[in-house]
Amino acid sequence: MIEQILISLSLIMSLGYIFYKSMVIYRLPFSDPFDPAFVYLIFIIVFFWNNALIFDFAYSFWSSIVVFVGTIAFILGNSLSHNSRLRANNEYKHYMLNYRLALLFCLFVIALSFLLLLIKLSYYGYSLSQYTSNMLEFHATNIKSGGYFWTVFEKFLHFSIIYFIYCMVHRKPNLKTLFLSWLILVLFKLANLSHSRWDYIDTAITILCLWMILIKGRPVFKMYWLLCLPFVPAFMIALNILRHGRTLQGEYDFFQAIQDSLKGDSGPGIYFDKFIQYFVETDAYNHGIFAFYQMFALVPRFIWTDKPVTSSLIHYTKVIMGEDPYLDGSTYTYTVFDFFGIYHFISLVPLMFLFGWLSRKLYNMIYNSQRVSVKVFCIIFTSNYINTLRGSFLDQLTLLIVDVFILMIMYFLLERYKRKC
Repeated sequence: MIEQILISLSLIMSLGYIFYKSMVIYRLPFSDPFDPAFVYLIFIIVFFWNNALIFDFAYSFWSSIVVFVGTIAFILGNSLSHNSRLRANNEYKHYMLNYRLALLFCLFVIALSFLLLLIKLSYYGYSLSQYTSNMLEFHATNIKSGGYFWTVFEKFLHFSIIYFIYCMVHRKPNLKTLFLSWLILVLFKLANLSHSRWDYIDTAITILCLWMILIKGRPVFKMYWLLCLPFVPAFMIALNILRHGRTLQGEYDFFQAIQDSLKGDSGPGIYFDKFIQYFVETDAYNHGIFAFYQMFALVPRFIWTDKPVTSSLIHYTKVIMGEDPYLDGSTYTYTVFDFFGIYHFISLVPLMFLFGWLSRKLYNMIYNSQRVSVKVFCIIFTSNYINTLRGSFLDQLTLLIVDVFILMIMYFLLERYKRKC
């Protein structure tokens, strides 16, 4: 009972913070669907409150305490940064690509993305038909050889196409350009045959961000957007069937499938409970060793065959869940509260505080930065924010560093000239 109360209090605190902040700043109960605090609220509902009160999962006392204390630390850190009304600053003092050139570059990036996929398939000895029959099997093979090696190239292409789309919408800020930009993003995802369901939802989030920044000039929340929610489970189910290479056969209960999908997608909140119990029982804290190992995450295993396991998620999948990601491709996530695994509450509280502060800082830069590369970096961070919360922020440090490196490349290639077109 106390566990459900603590998790419910975490939900109430998150909801209260959003409501208070929105009413004070915008005079509206909800004002911004991409605000880090709002996404954090969704995270608490889906991965903890949903499990505890809807699916009757029995969280341990320590797990509920971690959620409660972590939520307080996150809210305090999130409230530190500038919390005034956001208005988009779309005046740039640097070079901006014209519409046609940006569109041409988008098509070029799509072609490069498909070429990279073919190179990967050739390296692993897969055909296109084998890949589409079971995408997860291929990505399990990719993990064995150090998937981060390919991720560097994939992220560079992703960063590039968002940059060029931003230039397109900046040049022609209308709904027609937004729709064309969405089609380009979908083509980009299809070109690399992405197996991630979130990648396709991410396209809509990115376009909505651009609409708010370049057309509306401020955060916007429309109540009729809630009408789209019933279509999300069906969309997720269809993508899940696709990536597993399965088709619907025999009797099929759609509502049961939705319930199963929601229960499965909230899994990290359940694995988190096992994660916390493991450390409480064994006292085997990692003292930040996996944060240190992130320095070597980009080194592929075909170069360094004896490279230690750099991912905390892979390590704890083997240790806690008793499964080998290198054999079956399954990697369990334990949510952003895996900060607890470094050294109890001594690591959880300050790191959740810093995470809340950083989230707010990066989100505000979407509106107030005068550099497109910085805005693109923050848009990508925001569009993938729910995955950061459900996964492991420590495991994503390398990818964030890669994003910063790409940001610097974009600056020197496209924004160093102090002139306008």
